[in-house]
Amino acid sequence: MERKIGGARLALTFAGCFLGAGYVSGQELWQYFGAFGGMGLPGLAAALALLGGVSLVLLRLSARTGIETMDALLIRADIPWLRTAVGALAALLLFGVVCIMTAGIGALLEQMLGVPAWLGCAGAVALIAVCAWFGLGGMMAVFTVAVPCLVVAALAISGVQLHRAGADAVRFTGGGENPMLGNWLLSAVNYAAYNFFASVGILAPLAAQLKRKSTAGWGVLGGCALLALIALGVLCALATAPESLAAELPMHDLACRLGAAAGAIYAVLLFLGMFGTAVSSLVAVMTYAGQKSAALRARRAVLLPALALLAFAGSLFGFGDLIGVVYPVYGYFGAAAMLLVLEHAYRVRRRSRHSISAQAR
Repeated sequence: MERKIGGARLALTFAGCFLGAGYVSGQELWQYFGAFGGMGLPGLAAALALLGGVSLVLLRLSARTGIETMDALLIRADIPWLRTAVGALAALLLFGVVCIMTAGIGALLEQMLGVPAWLGCAGAVALIAVCAWFGLGGMMAVFTVAVPCLVVAALAISGVQLHRAGADAVRFTGGGENPMLGNWLLSAVNYAAYNFFASVGILAPLAAQLKRKSTAGWGVLGGCALLALIALGVLCALATAPESLAAELPMHDLACRLGAAAGAIYAVLLFLGMFGTAVSSLVAVMTYAGQKSAALRARRAVLLPALALLAFAGSLFGFGDLIGVVYPVYGYFGAAAMLLVLEHAYRVRRRSRHSISAQAR
């Protein structure tokens, strides 16, 4: 396959994997970092460093071994039942993300436009399926447009709030800790692990299309910088507006308090974030299904509508407290996944060194 993904596009794709409803709404960021007060910022730095580092190892491992399936990357040994179980668990998480993001879009359209939630979900899942039909190309196109808009809008809303409140109003006093996350360090690891587990199936197929070896490093670094920029803006803005923390979508509540125009802009921001995450997750599920079954790959035109209908049905439950329950649970699974990838990369690197030494003799 032709290598055509450069560092900038990889950075936008990497960042786009994580800019869903939880991230840009402020709910996820506050639960994982803001709730721990002043230690939340070191926690954010630790989480992004860990997420970026292990993601880079994953991309290089996939490029070196030629393995693109998430189960084979996570489980080095050829144990079919274990690979199937791990792959199915990861695919189920990704499909759950599609349902959650679809539900979020439906709720947003109902709140902003008065459209019934079920109708908003139906329209959203149809559009998500259309973009997912184009596979990696469709996913890259969504992120190339959406992520720059997300960065600009998040920083604009945060900047306006910080300007109005003043820098002295930024006080990370914490509050509202999630008992499933423990302390700030455990929360940081859980955040990185959950996001890594959710992104393995998205990132792995990209490795074979990178322009050069260094693209992975620059792309991941750029993506982490974008994520950090948005997170800092969101956390600082919310630290000046504790009254918005009680809302399900804190940043949207804050934006609406700034004015109707700001509320509308942030609604678009939330839509782009949820839509991009849903598309990338559905593409990953489709890719994995095609890799594991030739029959499913041949019936892609049937599989995609079937998954879209299931996602629509799942979205009707809404996402409620899923960010506070499902994400941490999968974070603990993700910690195991990160260790498995690191162990796999270590074994591959050691075999490569032994092979070079043997040839030298």
